[in-house]
Amino acid sequence: MSDALMQAVTYHSREMQKFCKERAKYHFVTSLYGSQNYGTAGPASDVDTHTIILPNMAEILLEHAKESGTHHFSDGSQATYKDIHSMFEMYRKSNVNFLETLFTNWYDCNPVFIEDWRQLRAGGELIATYNKYGMFRTLKGYYYEQMNNYVKEHSYKGLANAERLFYLMYYYFIEGSSYAQALQFGENKALMESNRALKYGQSFSNTKEETAYHVELENSMEKLAAKVETLVSPGINSTANDFLNKMEAQLKLKVLSIEMQKSAPK
Repeated sequence: MSDALMQAVTYHSREMQKFCKERAKYHFVTSLYGSQNYGTAGPASDVDTHTIILPNMAEILLEHAKESGTHHFSDGSQATYKDIHSMFEMYRKSNVNFLETLFTNWYDCNPVFIEDWRQLRAGGELIATYNKYGMFRTLKGYYYEQMNNYVKEHSYKGLANAERLFYLMYYYFIEGSSYAQALQFGENKALMESNRALKYGQSFSNTKEETAYHVELENSMEKLAAKVETLVSPGINSTANDFLNKMEAQLKLKVLSIEMQKSAPK
């Protein structure tokens, strides 16, 4: 499965490199996100990737570097893409889909920027602490969004996603696990085997059992939220903020250096 995932990520990356070249921009990295990362993917699950695009010199100097959208490939798959500034905004907003790309094993990075990407990945745990209270509020919002999907559409995927978010919050904020460990990424097999909803409801023998589990999870979430509110306070981690500012400036300066070398007289 890991080989197939890497092939899919590489395919997305190669296609996005063409996309960037056509727009006179730079491909930074294409990374896997979603259920494939933490072992909860079902047979019909897609391979989801984020691609980060670096602006050209003119866009950096004019501060016209915003890029965001979905690119569709010829095989029917698709990938989301954002510019580098938006990526750092997503980190600061504790967007779980972007934070997890710092910990995934499946990515394809432009060799020119590989050392920068390695620095970002090495700082993943620090980035996760940028605003822990803000992260909790974001994850809590995601949890209720997924649970609402389950209630309205009777979507087992919604229940599974809600449960995954619950355990992410539990292990990170209550147990003090690293963010990478809390995300699981399929490493904690014992935990995943014990979580019924993570099997998309397959282990529920009847509707009554499923409903009881739904109520149990909602009650657990209410207690978890009350506990976390006493453990974390609003505020920005200045060290994490400085690191993010430094990395964004470093990447933009590298692009400027590359383009200046290209335009220099031979």
